[in-house]
Amino acid sequence: MISVVSVVFLTLLAGLSQADENRILNNQLGCQKPDAPSTTTEKNSDIKRQIGKIHITTRAIFDESDQDSMAIHTLANWMHVNTKEDVIKERLPFKEGDTLDGDDLLEAERIIRSQAYIRDAKITFKESCNINEPTEVEIQTWDNWSLIPTVSFGRKGGENKLSLGVKEDNILGSGIRARAKYNSDEQRSGYQFTLKSAFPLIPFSTVMVDFLDNDDGQRTYLGFDKPFYHLRSQSMFNVSYLSDEKTMDIYQNGLTRNSFNVQSHRYALATGWQLGAEDNNTTRIKIGYVDESMLFEPNNILTDADSLFLPDNRDYQYPWVGIEYLERKFKTMYDIYLINQTEDINLGWHHEFKLGLELNDLSQGSDVGYHFTLQSSKGFEINDGLMLLSLEGEGDLNTLNPDNLLLAGNIEYFKRYTDLIGFYTRASGIVSKNILLDRPISIGDENGVRGYPLQYQHGNHLLTGSIEARFYSDYNILKILDVGFVAFADAGKAWSGEQVKFNETDSILSSVGIGVRLYSSRSSHKSVIHMDIAKPFATSENVDAWEWRLQIKQSF
Repeated sequence: MISVVSVVFLTLLAGLSQADENRILNNQLGCQKPDAPSTTTEKNSDIKRQIGKIHITTRAIFDESDQDSMAIHTLANWMHVNTKEDVIKERLPFKEGDTLDGDDLLEAERIIRSQAYIRDAKITFKESCNINEPTEVEIQTWDNWSLIPTVSFGRKGGENKLSLGVKEDNILGSGIRARAKYNSDEQRSGYQFTLKSAFPLIPFSTVMVDFLDNDDGQRTYLGFDKPFYHLRSQSMFNVSYLSDEKTMDIYQNGLTRNSFNVQSHRYALATGWQLGAEDNNTTRIKIGYVDESMLFEPNNILTDADSLFLPDNRDYQYPWVGIEYLERKFKTMYDIYLINQTEDINLGWHHEFKLGLELNDLSQGSDVGYHFTLQSSKGFEINDGLMLLSLEGEGDLNTLNPDNLLLAGNIEYFKRYTDLIGFYTRASGIVSKNILLDRPISIGDENGVRGYPLQYQHGNHLLTGSIEARFYSDYNILKILDVGFVAFADAGKAWSGEQVKFNETDSILSSVGIGVRLYSSRSSHKSVIHMDIAKPFATSENVDAWEWRLQIKQSF
């Protein structure tokens, strides 16, 4: 989260200044920021070359040679330790002696850019008269500010949130991430410590420790992950341990419907192999085992109606097998989810399906139960705009609990009309049967219709939509906070199921509003500050006539 103290300090120091830095960066990368939301960097992708020496240059957060450079930029560069060259080299999906083409370099750029402490990356072949000789590769990276003290607060759905702490995503340029903070929200308050680092003995792997001590229990997570790091990765492996104790509240109609204690654990391991790969697609198979338990106890149930919201216990143990197909069709884009930030969007197909065989928590008369998950996504460029589609599904069959199924779909469309004006629309839907009551399907401020309380309207099925006019000011505060504006309209409805009878309104929920967006393009914490005023149209004693929102989100 962005430090409120830092924001106030920066605002006092200066007003708005023209954001030329992004144009300078785009010129360096050889691509101009387009009116339409996309651009592509060409690298003669069909030519295969053997890699000779690799040259790495890590650049500071700010270019102090710029004519509008200020003392605060010099101070930030002085306080920040640039990412070490060895760290960048360890993250590269290739080494000296490998044979690569332009698509492989583009993939390497995306991998380096995906590191939180890197703002952007440029990887090129050094010009050579003889392409049959080993070719040198030149790598340039631009760092993000990675030490982020947080003194922040927010309000969402009528509930206040507070966070105090410090986060460092790149300790002394090593790529190690650490975080310590105090957090308070509508559910609980407590302290958190997180440490994440590359595991030096196994390439492209990470270890993570996450510990929370809250007023309602403790949470401990330990994990090791060696993923399919790039398109041609031959194998993956991960193992994780999670133990969690907490009190969970269920809201409805702007009030607390129910509260229950949860004791849970999840132990999981998985491995996988590549089945086959072509130039721009790959197929992978995975296998794994999961031991997952969730025990629910009433915390404060007063009526029979409330008891409908107490989940059934789950004690799952199952091996699983999965298959994944990934098509590499990335484009470098701007102003999609962030502001003035390079974003890598995959327009190719991505499918994944997993099927597990339950061995422990079985319904009467069943020899085996089933758990499945599926997901699919695809992107399209339509009329100089971008459309992103996604579909997700999951289900548990033949267990002690009633069979539950869920299918969710999402469509997003982005259109840029001018440098200053953009359009965004979204439609999301969920259909389900026997939903898990600790994961209710609901509409509120947090998931589709701004201005309403959290989990305001419940149901088995849901449909929401949003339309936004987005205004990109091309101004920023001290080259640190980019500024945008939005006008929005939301609508949605949840229906069907036992919980719907307790909704205070079955009408379609709708709202309109305006807001400001602040994004720190030089920070490793790639989040957007939302400051909104929303006007809900429902009339209820639990719905305010106006709702102001201050929160941190992952997109515009």
